[in-house]
Amino acid sequence: MKPVKKSKIVSQILELELTKKQTQAIEDRLSQMPETCRKTYQKAMTGKARTAGVKAFCRECVGWKRIDVKKCTDLGCPLYFYRPDQHMKEKELPQDPQ
Repeated sequence: MKPVKKSKIVSQILELELTKKQTQAIEDRLSQMPETCRKTYQKAMTGKARTAGVKAFCRECVGWKRIDVKKCTDLGCPLYFYRPDQHMKEKELPQDPQ
């Protein structure tokens, strides 16, 4: 994975009064995810975008594959009815890079 670039969103996250431990956890998580998911995660971590938080959580839960969020079968998950892309047809979803 490529290193995480410092962006405007990353700067917003850093402006929050986070502990070193929290900041390190965010940086570690970013370095482990595909680049295509980082922007949504960073937006969620600003604390100002609940929808981005749900998207990021669901994508991480299914291994970062957007199509698998739509196919989610965890009916006990509290975010099940809020998951992104649930109403899109499978062929309408963009393909995740492998």
